[in-house]
Amino acid sequence: MKKNVAGSREKLLEAAQELFLRQGYQPTSVDQLLAEAGVAPSNFYYHFKGKEELALEVIERYMEAVREATRPMLADPEASPTERLRRLHRYFLDSMVRNDCCGG
Repeated sequence: MKKNVAGSREKLLEAAQELFLRQGYQPTSVDQLLAEAGVAPSNFYYHFKGKEELALEVIERYMEAVREATRPMLADPEASPTERLRRLHRYFLDSMVRNDCCGG
């Protein structure tokens, strides 16, 4: 039973990340999250108090991934500060393109 519950949590996080990225936080309903994740409402409320708490965890996971990805480029002792900033800029530009973000 615990394995399914843990799987439900991960499914909810993945569904939220996808839906928030695609259509934004406000337009995404809990019902849409449940349908996308394929989990029951009881599983949602077992793991999260509401959509806000789920969104905060999605953001925290995203920020941790960014920290992990950018740490090496910022800590490179061989690179000048200008080069480190260029690498950081390139990382975010590539991320925007990869996620079909057009700015604004």
